[in-house]
Parts: sequence; structure tokens; C-alpha cells
Amino acid sequence: MRLQPNTLREYHRHLDKAPDKRLDRVVRADIDMSDPQAIKTWKMFFNWCLRNDLAEKNPFQYVPVVSGQRTRVLSDDELKQIWAYAYPPFSDYLKLQILTGQRIGQWQDYTLDDEKITFHSAAMKGKREHVLPLTDAVAALLPLAPFNGWSNAKVRLDKHVHLEPWVIHDLRRTFSTNCAALGVPLHVTERILDHRSGTISGVAAIYNRHTYMPEMREALDRYAMHVESVVA
Repeated sequence: MRLQPNTLREYHRHLDKAPDKRLDRVVRADIDMSDPQAIKTWKMFFNWCLRNDLAEKNPFQYVPVVSGQRTRVLSDDELKQIWAYAYPPFSDYLKLQILTGQRIGQWQDYTLDDEKITFHSAAMKGKREHVLPLTDAVAALLPLAPFNGWSNAKVRLDKHVHLEPWVIHDLRRTFSTNCAALGVPLHVTERILDHRSGTISGVAAIYNRHTYMPEMREALDRYAMHVESVVA
């Protein structure tokens, strides 16, 4: 089985922390049992040991791997390092995700005018059109060149920018977290992120037809100023 580079790095990261003891002495207390990836790594490692007659039992065999929601939020210093990475057009996509918190695939299918960006329904997770105000910071990065090969591009990025393990989607959570710290109202952030089941949902969403374009523009401009101060 050929492993993805990110998966292989994660396995190495956990196995590099192996206790200095014989395999038959390894117990659950020797690893971080709160980390699902650590459990998965050691479970697979001992299965390999069993297949190659290097161990007689797998101490992690009956430990369930329960993957919770990701909580990774990148620090300002990490954002600065990612922003400094120059390998367009991939790096331009990353900057747009930092500035807007959109899903990276949305930038494959959008239209542009002087006032707004319209993401077409085919590119949206909820299959509904999503509209954002066009800010100066975003306009400076558009239009985007077509791009494919996200996985390989992320691997190349990780070779140049050495951070704790992260995924591109973590930039979306980072945007939301930083907006809260900047005092952006939650319902405005959720409108930017196109969270349809957020604070304005159900009957309230049906009757509240306000577009929140002025509020979103103010929030995005405020966030761009924050990013500018971080990366300067």
C-alpha cells in the first residue's frame, strides 16, 4: 500500500517518540492516548510487527480510534510564514483563503464584478450560490490562474515552510477565530463563511433576507488590515 506523504510524515512523527524499551514491554501508557493519530500509528505499527514475527501481541488492538473535530488554529507567526511563501498560483489561493476563509475549491468557479464575487452553486458545499463583497485586498490577487494538484503543492509548501502539522482547511477555522478576536459579530462571520445552519437559520433565515454586504465588507476590510499588520 502506497501511503500519502502527509500520512507517512504523521507516522514518522509519532514513531520517533517511541519509548526506549523492548516491543513486548510497550504499553498504552507509553503513548498519548488522547491523540487519535498516535493510536492509529501504533496500532498499524504493531500489526506490521505481528505480520513480520517481531511481536506476539498488539497492545492497541482493541483501542478505538475516535477522530474528533479538528481544532488547529494557526498563530500569527505561522500565517506570516505561509504568506511569505511565493509559488503562484498556489500561494495566491492560500492568501485568498487567509483573507476570506472560503473553501479553496470555491475559487475554481466564480464570477467577478466591481462590487462583488459570486461563487457558483456547483463550487459550494451547500450547492447554493454564495456572494461576497469584493475588497481591495482580494482584488489585488484576482483573477486567479487555473490550478490543479493541491496535494503535491501542499507537500512542496511543507518542505519550505516548517510548521506543526496542518491542513489547508485550518485556515478557515483560523479566519473565524481571528474574526471573533477582532470583534466581528458572529452572524457576520458565519455569513462570510456561508454557514447556513449558524446563528441565523431555520425560520429566522427564511424571514431575514438582508444580504449583510456592508457588514461583510467592513469585516473583511478589518481582517485584511489585521493580516497586513501580521505579515508586514
